[in-house]
Amino acid sequence: MTPVSVSPKEKSRESFLSLVQDHSRIAGRFLAARRAAAGLDVYPGDFPATLDEAYAIQDEAIARWGRPVIGWKVGRVPPQLIDRFGTDRLAGPIFARIAEKAARYLDLQPQEEVGKPSAPGRMASTNATRR
Repeated sequence: MTPVSVSPKEKSRESFLSLVQDHSRIAGRFLAARRAAAGLDVYPGDFPATLDEAYAIQDEAIARWGRPVIGWKVGRVPPQLIDRFGTDRLAGPIFARIAEKAARYLDLQPQEEVGKPSAPGRMASTNATRR
């Protein structure tokens, strides 16, 4: 088969597989940076075209990290990307180990949950007070 003889359905499948492989490679770069406790100077691949693509990469990185997510933090989308993503906020995971270290550092004691998830598996809020 040559690239010219590939059916539209097969091309679509190839595009999907290419996107999945790119997401996997990007997630791997994020994991390597997390393991090294280092930042990245540039985005490690093609920048996601949609928020769904960005979350797909995040979801893969979370799954491969293999540590419990206990909540979600909300971040601001840079103004130049709001139209592209259709929102001015995005969610990122809070891992149990990081939250435990932060609570010890800030001398916090968890209280009750004060919010319900507003998007399946994405947003929740909790309350904490100083001891």
